[in-house]
Amino acid sequence: TGVGGEVLGNGKPQAHFSIVNQEWYRLRVAAVRPRALTRNLVIHPSGNDCLAHAVAYDGVWRFAVPRFASKFEYPLTGASRIDLAIKCSGAEAVNITFDGDTVAVLHVEQGQATKATPFASGNRQWYPARPDYLPDLQTLPASKANKFTIFMEGFRPEPRLFFINNKTWEKDVPIGTFQFNTPQEWKLIQTEEHPFHLHIYHQQIIRDCGTHHEVGQYYDTVSSSEVGKDCIVRFLTKDFSGRAVFHCHILRHSDRGMMNWMNVVGGPEPGNIDVDQVSCSAVAAPCQETGSHCGWGKECCMGRCRRFKCEE
Repeated sequence: TGVGGEVLGNGKPQAHFSIVNQEWYRLRVAAVRPRALTRNLVIHPSGNDCLAHAVAYDGVWRFAVPRFASKFEYPLTGASRIDLAIKCSGAEAVNITFDGDTVAVLHVEQGQATKATPFASGNRQWYPARPDYLPDLQTLPASKANKFTIFMEGFRPEPRLFFINNKTWEKDVPIGTFQFNTPQEWKLIQTEEHPFHLHIYHQQIIRDCGTHHEVGQYYDTVSSSEVGKDCIVRFLTKDFSGRAVFHCHILRHSDRGMMNWMNVVGGPEPGNIDVDQVSCSAVAAPCQETGSHCGWGKECCMGRCRRFKCEE
């Protein structure tokens, strides 16, 4: 996390973990920075023999797990997540840095390692089951996808705002209307300066997005390393319909207008599938009996309906 220019790990100047020699671990890293430009997460093996394989990006499994190549350097935006399978042998501390600052230290200790492994038998990759809204769209003919362009325009001195497609935020006017359950091919321009975050739908990297992202994999925040090239992504407008917000993940840019929304029509509206409906007035109303039911996912606690179990 970046706070006042200082990079923290789990809220501390450095997070410390003990790992067993030769044991595989799943390391999840979430970068949270108001200025979300891409910086490198680096694992420093020191005198240890370490392996680090990517298994998931932004909460989505790779199509084949894990990535065969072991790497110690991973570009992350200030809004990215990555899951790594990591194993070290030796006796030295392993430092993990982000943007040059040490955010975590892994202390390798002697112990009995289990048989856990990120690989299938025979050191092979395995292929996780995938939901139908995250298909492989790489081989889809271009003619089958709806084309759209997102231009992250940047700052204008007058009226001191940032723009997407020559527009700032309008709560009642979408930047476009799209049909439910249709493949989209979006051209993203100038994401190297303005990391593009799309809510609801992860984006599959197709081409010309540089080395910050792995081609063919899904991400929810895209920041190309290819200056002057248009990053091409695809996604399927399935599982949800209605409004989906997108914005620059440099927060002061989105606060100054670099945010908009798309309207997906023709599918189920959010909130009306397999969920008990609770009106806003019912949620906001005071309640009398602690522990009583206030509607789906809530109970009465200290006179108000709350989303957690009451422990007075």
